[in-house]
Amino acid sequence: MNKVFFSIVVMKGDVVEFTSIGYKPKLYTIPRDLEGNQWSLLQLMVTDTVYLPATIISPAPPRNSLSVIL
Repeated sequence: MNKVFFSIVVMKGDVVEFTSIGYKPKLYTIPRDLEGNQWSLLQLMVTDTVYLPATIISPAPPRNSLSVIL
């Protein structure tokens, strides 16, 4: 399991979206009634199956044809 820690600055009432390829997105609304100016959240992500479109990899063109492009 990968663990990622980060800090961001948000305002009370803001909505934060957690997304990553292979995981279901999660929205979280920062409560408006928080006391103080620091707060922690542990957000666990749920895995999801994602099908990406196929990618076609082609060889690079010959070097002598590159001068035509430039």
